Amino acid sequence: MKIVGRKREKDELMQCLMSKRPEFVVVYGRRRVGKTYLVREFFNKQFSFYATGLTDEKTKGQLRGFAASLVEYGDMEKKAPKDWFEAFVRLRKLLESDRIYREPINNKRVVFLDELPWMDTAKSDFKSALDYFWNSWASAQEDLVLVVCGSATSWIITNLLTNKKGFHNRVTKRIHLAPFSLAECEKLFELNDIVMPRNQMIESYMVFGGIPQYLNLLDSRLSLAQNINELCFKEYGYLYDEYDNLFRSLYDKPEKHMAILEALAKKKDGLTRAELSKEKEIGGGSVLTKDLRELEECGFIRKYNNFSKAENDSLYQLIDPFTLFSIRFIQNKKFDSWKDYINSPGYNSWRGSAFEIVCLNHINQIKSALGISGIHCGVENYQIKKESAKFDKNGNITYFDRKGQDYINHEKVYRSTQYDKNNQEHHQTIGVNSGIVYHDDYDDRSKWKRDMSNDNRRNAIEYGYPVYENYDPRFNKFVTTEIATGKVIACIFRDQYSKECRKFYVHDDMINKYGQCAYNMSSPNDFGVIITEEEYNKIKSAGVSPTFSLVPNREVYNQLTKLTDKLADEAYEADVRKYWGTVGNKADEIIENYYKTKYGSDYQNHMKK
Repeated sequence: MKIVGRKREKDELMQCLMSKRPEFVVVYGRRRVGKTYLVREFFNKQFSFYATGLTDEKTKGQLRGFAASLVEYGDMEKKAPKDWFEAFVRLRKLLESDRIYREPINNKRVVFLDELPWMDTAKSDFKSALDYFWNSWASAQEDLVLVVCGSATSWIITNLLTNKKGFHNRVTKRIHLAPFSLAECEKLFELNDIVMPRNQMIESYMVFGGIPQYLNLLDSRLSLAQNINELCFKEYGYLYDEYDNLFRSLYDKPEKHMAILEALAKKKDGLTRAELSKEKEIGGGSVLTKDLRELEECGFIRKYNNFSKAENDSLYQLIDPFTLFSIRFIQNKKFDSWKDYINSPGYNSWRGSAFEIVCLNHINQIKSALGISGIHCGVENYQIKKESAKFDKNGNITYFDRKGQDYINHEKVYRSTQYDKNNQEHHQTIGVNSGIVYHDDYDDRSKWKRDMSNDNRRNAIEYGYPVYENYDPRFNKFVTTEIATGKVIACIFRDQYSKECRKFYVHDDMINKYGQCAYNMSSPNDFGVIITEEEYNKIKSAGVSPTFSLVPNREVYNQLTKLTDKLADEAYEADVRKYWGTVGNKADEIIENYYKTKYGSDYQNHMKK
């Protein structure tokens, strides 16, 4: 699985699988932060039951969608339930059957309900039905893990996390998914083959924040400025309407939330609650309190005490980069091109504010780099305004100026990509005047790959998996590697009918022949190693990126499946004749077309067999 970062979240999900109690897990966070991706990839897209709420559908539509998921996972009744109570009764019956999938780890039944708030339509009995399902049955199932997810954070907080009635103290694990840090963004860029100097990485963070979905949209063929222009300023751009869509997905009535953010965008140091309440579009009272709490919970704003103000007169400050960017340049649009904005007076003002936000969101990392991690400190604007100087590993003093420009030993530096005689890529930091190469991150990237490989190996051993993700320089890629032998798994194979399982290794002769493409190819003369079905399932569900394939070399596959093809043909014929019975010659016609499609002009020989 290609999950960048998220170590804490993965550990918490693994704890749920290993626990000996029923687990009710809530995963929440803003739109596009990667909630669904995390859950799907962690569980390898295999659940006992999975359903998702539908956008802008009423109760009947939501129930039809839920019913379709029930049928997909083995429910024999195709009719949509009349209400949510009936829907959860059918889910319970399905989970009690032998047809469902169970996690190899601890034999758990995992239920994933995605976009849960969308299921709770007006005047529906959804919350009551879910409450009854959990309290009357699910909470007594020690082998059950219920994972719910949703972008409508206000609904999640109000109905699940702070609810004092049915769900009070029922949630066993809450996972708030925050945006990526700069370090995680760098790893994502590397996985996506995006080459970007670190000063541009910071600028990309100033625009998109650490939202994985936004960063995945970047086209490696375009410059950062071109990407910003295509995504944010073209009417067809993916993020052109994202600001409105974002807050309408999070909150039922987002107008006041947006008014608060737009007011804070004008005052980089922040505003007090009293100052915000004076704004006509915002108002005061309990509604303002609720809106501020929800915005803070989602990470759009922070609350802090300014030393120059009274102790109880806290300030609220906008700390989400994408929101600031959208308000400054998209919502109040003056130009149709990012290039025009770069040359405008407001650009430098935005850069200063956005860079401070980046620093605010990386306080712990900055403290660690300065060697003061153990020192508690308050973070105020006057601290951010100072040049944050440190010594790098080579003893050079480094810092940023107010415009985000890098300096080493008081010399302005730039980033450059160079290639050595072995065609290895080097991202270098070079002095503008001296030409000195202060830093070459090739060694750092190699160390990162080694460290990640070692971490992956330790985790695989801890959880009893036979394979792990290991960086192999022969392929310049992380590949599925067997712990016991150190060999790369090219593919695994399971015969549909005989149930015989095999694993195939990458061979040196294939590497010589096909180069970097050979990591998922088996040798033409290799029939693999017969393994147990248990080992096959462990390799398949080990939680690593599927660098291996599930089909061996074509020649080998054809020989292994000769019997399989015959059995498959016989099974298909039996099913067709059972369905059509004696209705004319329809069964014969369908069967003949099947053989024609599969075997071509030689189909009659196969039919005779």
